[in-house]
Amino acid sequence: MKSKSLKRWLSVCLAATAIMVMTAGCQGKEEAPADGGASAAQSESPQASDAADAADKTDTASGGKDGKAIIGKVSYNMNEAYHQAECAWFEKYAEEAGYDTIIIDGKVDSSIMLNSVQDLISKNTKAIICQPADVANAEALVQEAQNADVPLATFVNKAETTANPHIRLYEAPATKELGAAAAKKWMEWYPDKKIVMAIIDIPSSQQVHEERALAFVEGVQSVAADAEVAVMLDGESSRDKSMACGEDILQSHPEVNMVYGINANSVLGALAAFEAAGRGQAEDGIPKTELFVGTDGSEQEAIKIYDPNSSLKLTMALSPKNNAKTQIDTAIQLMNGEIDAKSDYEVEVTDVVLDYWNTPIDEFQKFLVDEYFSEMDLKQELGLE
Repeated sequence: MKSKSLKRWLSVCLAATAIMVMTAGCQGKEEAPADGGASAAQSESPQASDAADAADKTDTASGGKDGKAIIGKVSYNMNEAYHQAECAWFEKYAEEAGYDTIIIDGKVDSSIMLNSVQDLISKNTKAIICQPADVANAEALVQEAQNADVPLATFVNKAETTANPHIRLYEAPATKELGAAAAKKWMEWYPDKKIVMAIIDIPSSQQVHEERALAFVEGVQSVAADAEVAVMLDGESSRDKSMACGEDILQSHPEVNMVYGINANSVLGALAAFEAAGRGQAEDGIPKTELFVGTDGSEQEAIKIYDPNSSLKLTMALSPKNNAKTQIDTAIQLMNGEIDAKSDYEVEVTDVVLDYWNTPIDEFQKFLVDEYFSEMDLKQELGLE
């Protein structure tokens, strides 16, 4: 993981996947800058020539290069460090297993994702993994693939009506643990201050809303029964939109003293708004006015978490490595007929909680290297060595 050759491979593969997109009708909404992660090309609104160049790299009539079968993937949002790393691992594990890949950025857009699945079907992919924008989008993607007899497994958001294989990101236990840990620390510092929460959510994603946003609140209230939610806003998985949410919170609910972001863009965007207003600060690791809590476990979260002057102090870390391996294993099983493409087969993956007080900085450093291909020296970045 630490080799320069793997780092170069990551940059090349992410630059390639960033342009593997539909040519017509696939202009996605502009997203916020990616939060940390490996140095990779960002997903931009593609030009037709880019998609043509990407398609030229794969002989789709007979399969991939040298007749290899192709596994397709529609990523949720490649403007996020987590999804960049997940796609890199996806391509790496597919290559190791002898398969080619086509990876498309879904840009958190239902129409782009549907067009992308149609494109993957036309390119003769033998199995597709997709993280749909929401439940309704999952239904449309599954039906499209099943009508074409191409096996498709969903990740995170699952179709509710049509049976299909699903990789469940089972997060509720870890998110409740995260919320409880945050509440315990707040009550340790400020036992007389009631917890007033703001949540930066993605309500269109049922799984995220239930197993992150609502589960976090449940975890907090399991420790502080009188804790309340002042506001729950849609950050749209965008850094800029989440920063706007933070500004709204400061104007409408200045009493908020705990902010939870359902992914890295959400928490970092909101935190930036608070910092611009002179809040979001800590002293010796103790937040002065509010505690920020994140999700993903990215480089930029880590920098804030271990900065004793920042009030972002906990995160729920996803595993792009394990999640991608599970996706590739599922795709191969689908192609081999080991999993019925029209069954309710389900496999689970989980997250872990990392924080300023209980996770040694060297442990988080190893996590970033192992999961995100990170070459950043966290201690050096923070001026600790």
